[in-house]
Formats: sequence, C-alpha cells, structure tokens
Amino acid sequence: MIRAGTGFSENTSLEKAAFEATTQALDRSGLSKAPLLLLFATLKESNRWNGVLKKLKSLAGAEAVVGNSAYGILTDQTEIEQRPSVAVMALDGPKESFYPFLIPHLQENNFRAGAALAQTIRGADFDPSLAMLGPDAFSFQHGPFFDGFESESQFVSLIGGCASEQGGAEKTFQW
Repeated sequence: MIRAGTGFSENTSLEKAAFEATTQALDRSGLSKAPLLLLFATLKESNRWNGVLKKLKSLAGAEAVVGNSAYGILTDQTEIEQRPSVAVMALDGPKESFYPFLIPHLQENNFRAGAALAQTIRGADFDPSLAMLGPDAFSFQHGPFFDGFESESQFVSLIGGCASEQGGAEKTFQW
C-alpha cells in the first residue's frame, strides 16, 4: 500500500516555504518519515535549491526528492500561479515502488535520452509499471524521445509534464 500526503506554501522565503510544504505533507500523510518527496516549485532563488533539497531529504528521511520547476503549483488543496510557491507530496510504500532517475543532456539528443531512460528502467531491481517524466520544455522533443524509449523498452506507462518557469529565465530545473 502506498501512503501519501500533500502540502504547499506561499512563503516568500525559499527555505521556509520548502520546510512548511514538506511538514504539511508529512502531517497529512500520517508519516514521520517518507522515502520519497515529489516537489514542484516556482523559482526565484534557483542557486539555493541544492542546499534546500539536502535539508528536505534530512527532514523527511527521504532517499530521494524528485520534481521540477513550474510556472505554478497544484495540490489537492490549492492552485497557485504567478507567485512564489512550493508543493510537496510525501510518499511511502513498498521499497521497490520508487526508483528516481535523472537523464542528463536531453538537449543534445532526445532519441539517446529516451533510450537511456528505457535502459535505466530496465536496469531497475523490479518490473516498473509507471514512469513519471518532468522534462525541460526548452529541450524536449517528444517524437525522437519516445522513438528512443520504444527502441529499448517493453511497454511502460508514462505520465508527466514539461518543467516550466515564470518567463524570462528560459531555463528550467529538474531534481
């Protein structure tokens, strides 16, 4: 069984917003620790995210924090656009339920990136039934990516959405 809860914050302090959203997610899930955090955030202080992600992993006892930058955030509690916000989902389930991945250099060759994802999934210690993607909207080319994925993979359900930003930065972030 998978247990999950969500939290969000509009605090203008990056550290406080991330802490508040994670604490809410843990509380709403009934968990004191969560092996996986899904995190979506509008970015103003992108150079400080690495430190924040490390603190969140420690706070939640998480093995991984995955997600991406966004134009806005959405939870079962709210939708926020055009202002600083963070959304977190804390997840716990069977150990083999979660296998985070990051495929670098998408912009160089979408076909190879798709094939690399298929190889990563195939190399997992379990038979995955779902993969969640959050690619960079400025680099993602769905045709070549999925052609590469299908060249190396059996059927796996895929879901996700392109990472975005508030406009002007022309750069997205995935973690």
